[in-house]
Amino acid sequence: MNDKVIGILGGMGPYATILLQKNIFDLTPATKDWEHIRTVVDNNTHIPSRTRAVMYNETSPLAGMIDCCKQLQNYPVDIITVPCNSACYWIPEIRKIIKTPIISIIDIALEALGEKVTKVGILGGSVTYIKNLYQPGLEELNLGYCKPDFILQNQVVSLIESIKLNGDSALDQQNKFQSIVEDFIRTSGADSIILACTELSEFKDVLVGVPVIDSSSLLAKFIVDFARGERCIPLNTRKIKDFWKQRAEKVRLGDLELLQSSMLSVTTQQAKSRDEQEKIFLFKKLDSILKQNFSLLELGCGYGRWSFPLSSCVKKIDAYDYCQEYINLAEQYAKKNNIKNINFICNSVEDLVLNKKYNCVISIGFLHYLSDAQFYKVMRMIKQGVSSSGFAVFRESFGKSKRFELHDFYSEVLGTGYHAVYRTEENLIESLGDDFSAIHSEVFLPATDEKPETYQKLIIFQRKR
Repeated sequence: MNDKVIGILGGMGPYATILLQKNIFDLTPATKDWEHIRTVVDNNTHIPSRTRAVMYNETSPLAGMIDCCKQLQNYPVDIITVPCNSACYWIPEIRKIIKTPIISIIDIALEALGEKVTKVGILGGSVTYIKNLYQPGLEELNLGYCKPDFILQNQVVSLIESIKLNGDSALDQQNKFQSIVEDFIRTSGADSIILACTELSEFKDVLVGVPVIDSSSLLAKFIVDFARGERCIPLNTRKIKDFWKQRAEKVRLGDLELLQSSMLSVTTQQAKSRDEQEKIFLFKKLDSILKQNFSLLELGCGYGRWSFPLSSCVKKIDAYDYCQEYINLAEQYAKKNNIKNINFICNSVEDLVLNKKYNCVISIGFLHYLSDAQFYKVMRMIKQGVSSSGFAVFRESFGKSKRFELHDFYSEVLGTGYHAVYRTEENLIESLGDDFSAIHSEVFLPATDEKPETYQKLIIFQRKR
């Protein structure tokens, strides 16, 4: 069993929290108590009502949710889950404060939609209904979104309250559910239904003529798979690419200085200082391995911050980046300064195919922006692309004690959500395999009180054969 710890922000409502735990237990292939997943549950029933906050402008649940998440984060837990669909409305605000990845039940449900689905009906509580919580995700998937009319929605809310209070028999509740869904499908044309409230989960197996997706069961399945190491949190590589494109565009418009754009610094002066320190540190080590007849591959070159100083040390550089805006800036600089031994190439990891070998491959501040699939493809390419006795150079950020992830964590410095996966040093070494041995390893930036989860390190590998 994996040693991951799952945090559950519960109490919204308490029975929904218990049902999620039961689903987790039922889905875990355990034969002994100690084979079950370790969870830390804050079943905080005193968090203000989500519905009343939205409908009547009463006390927001946000402060209470953040307080619970802070305590779960300090425990610490590896992820935080929220059984309540309605509570997802406040997740973007919580992510501005909490670094620990917060899993949205909405995102998990949307991932389960089949290929033949075209129009999805959402059955949930008042907040989910009023705030159209599923609509943005469905639109991003180019799928239709529909919800009950006002009269039918009142019936949905009444059914949810009846389940919470055990107000009707199970048979009466099921009959009401079937009647609601039949009317909903007939009036909306939905070809799939998402049960967007945990209390509706007991109807997940009721046949209604279209696929029924139960958000709570899917969240439990994700938790089990994640805790067992069989699934990871998907890294939103599209948002990462958009992030770099936007920063390059700000440079073009004159809203951001070039060096500052790539160093993610508060000020230009801070960026210049860090750049000088990094280059002094790195070239002390590179000068001893790079030779004038070398061919070099640079991954994630950006606008050429490292490409240009490296060009004086080797014969030829192939420099790759997927941001066309940065590649354009790099080519302009190279032309202006008559630098002819760098071949800048705009290409993504998924499409990159190496057809030759290099004396050295270098990766600087690149790996933590890759999904797991991208990371392992890059490692395979490096193993294939480094020539005999050649070098693989990494100046990367690593998770200090374990893998550390940021998923849409709001950065005050950058003014936007930030996505990254910081793998461990051991993970890098294992992925390269026995054909490489580390000939130099040195910390550049240790973990700090502000960023205790990660550190930067230079590791130079040489191919054995």
